[in-house]
Formats: sequence, C-alpha cells, structure tokens
Amino acid sequence: SEHSLAADAERIQIEKRSGFSSEEYLIDDTLRGNWLVNATYLGNKSLTPTYLKATIYYNYGSASQRKETKVFKLGLRNVNQQLFTVSNAVSIVAN
Repeated sequence: SEHSLAADAERIQIEKRSGFSSEEYLIDDTLRGNWLVNATYLGNKSLTPTYLKATIYYNYGSASQRKETKVFKLGLRNVNQQLFTVSNAVSIVAN
C-alpha cells in the first residue's frame, strides 16, 4: 500500500506530530505462499534518518508463537528496495 504525503497528507501530519507510524498486515491461511516486502523511501524533508522496524509473528496466538524483528535504515530515495521475504507455506505433517 502507498504511504506518502500525496496519498494521505492528513495521516502524514499526524505521524510527524507523534514521531512514528504503525501499520499492520495479516498474512493468514488464505494467503499462502512466499511474500516479498519492498519499500520505496520518498524522503522525510529533514536530515534525521528514517528507520523502518518490522516485527514478524509466526504461529500468532498459538503456544508455538515466535517473533522476528528487523530494522532498516532508509536512505536511498526513490529506489524500490527489497527488504525481506516471509514464507507462509503449507505445513506437511508426517504421520
């Protein structure tokens, strides 16, 4: 999804006041496969670096839940960057 001043100026202004932004995506059983997470950094109109933190939960809500956290420093403007992949493959259980 697009997150830019042009697409949603009001949301960007709220985020500038609070100093952060948050977005959540659910990849459940209906969305099987390998997911590629990309970002195109458009800049932030200041010299302060922008960081993107992604927390990936596996088996969310179950006893085997685990999480993985990744942090990216965004600096290349207007370049589509591949950040990471997530696999939501079908589990095969042997009997």
